[in-house]
Amino acid sequence: MTVRQYGVYFSDEGTILGDKHITLQNDNIIIKEEKYDGTSGLYELIFKKFLNESICMDDDVQTYRSILLTTNVHRRVHNLSNQIMSNKKHRYKDIIAPLVSGKKVGTGISKRVKFTAYDVVK
Repeated sequence: MTVRQYGVYFSDEGTILGDKHITLQNDNIIIKEEKYDGTSGLYELIFKKFLNESICMDDDVQTYRSILLTTNVHRRVHNLSNQIMSNKKHRYKDIIAPLVSGKKVGTGISKRVKFTAYDVVK
């Protein structure tokens, strides 16, 4: 998987994410005249090929979801009417798929469940 598949790329029209222009202004990210707070976690989700998921907070993940839906970056040819561009790679399987399928995803993107045994008193 290349970063370009689900990430930012450069074209003759400028810097593009999906089917929308993206600009950076004072650490903020602007897409289709919408300004997003440029947090470390959001930058990680948009620009990094290998994520440090520990810095991606719930708000970053939900903002990324909004950006996915706005830019169609997860769809074939970045077109809303086309199929979702799925694959078995980490970025799609563990990050994008849960976000666009409507499942709740929280901090750290993929939920890690730790079970602790407790004695049950009757």
